[in-house]
Amino acid sequence: MLQIPFKRRIALTACRLIQAHRWWGSVDRWSGVVVLNYHRIGDPQSTDFDRGVFSASAETFEAQVRYLKRDCDLIRSSDLPDVLRENGHRRAVLMTFDDGYRDNFDVALPILKSHDASAVFFISTGLIDSGGPAWWDEVAWIVRKATAPLVRMSPWLDQPVALTDQDAASRSLLRPLKFLSPEDREQFLDELALESGAGRCPAEMSRSTWMTWDMVRAMHAAGMEIGAHTVTHPVLSYCTEAVQREEIVGSKARLEQELNAPVKLFSFPVGRPWSFTDQTRQIVREAGFQWAFSFYSGITSCPSDPFDIRRIAVTPSVSMDELRAIVHMPRIFAR
Repeated sequence: MLQIPFKRRIALTACRLIQAHRWWGSVDRWSGVVVLNYHRIGDPQSTDFDRGVFSASAETFEAQVRYLKRDCDLIRSSDLPDVLRENGHRRAVLMTFDDGYRDNFDVALPILKSHDASAVFFISTGLIDSGGPAWWDEVAWIVRKATAPLVRMSPWLDQPVALTDQDAASRSLLRPLKFLSPEDREQFLDELALESGAGRCPAEMSRSTWMTWDMVRAMHAAGMEIGAHTVTHPVLSYCTEAVQREEIVGSKARLEQELNAPVKLFSFPVGRPWSFTDQTRQIVREAGFQWAFSFYSGITSCPSDPFDIRRIAVTPSVSMDELRAIVHMPRIFAR
């Protein structure tokens, strides 16, 4: 677990012992929205795929939703214009999910409905259509099925990667993948499959990992918001302009076809500042999206760029004390 800096530990202790997050809000007059981002809900030990994308157990997620619904201004995307207006006074929270994992439907949706809460679910449409593994999941699967003790991935990595610690090996192998074009990424995966002795992950192994279109439609009918997250989840800054348009426009068109409703929300894969460009945002704007969400910490307030709404990752290491501090004391914790 990452070490929490001393000042943050003091603030967390104050939140726990004297409910400091409650009175701090009357002192720190921030306004805007804190956007929380989730991926998977459940037990990371239950899968051969990437365990690092699990955000919380079902029990922890239920406690978080209960708290956010009770103590926060939990909003929908339609509230953003009011929250982010000049001289606004709302301090709001928006919940989002990325990718389209089936546990979003099986686990997260019933919990959200039981608390009359909603969230935005960003879908990578090609993963729903094909059922094949996402590239980060395939790396983890290859590592777990490997017969070789280590892999040499030159020219992408200078040193061999030992496969004995599977989670650590997966993290090491994922780092260079985030900086490759889709074509180079496939070459990397082919080489990793060969070096490891595992081969590529068959699509049928991951089909049950993803929602079906019936599930996506059911979520939409249940009041959840659906947004686009590209077709194949590439890092857009490493794609040509033509590929970016195919990924952005294609995901919007596919969702609107399946939902028979307009799709106005988009989230950038990976979402770090280097993962999308001004050109990317222009394509998103031209495609007809109203809001686009990134994935690096911070508050979004007025004035703000509607095509770079920041989000804070929720991970299993985020305690309830820290969640309270994030949503009530974001200028300290949402960084």
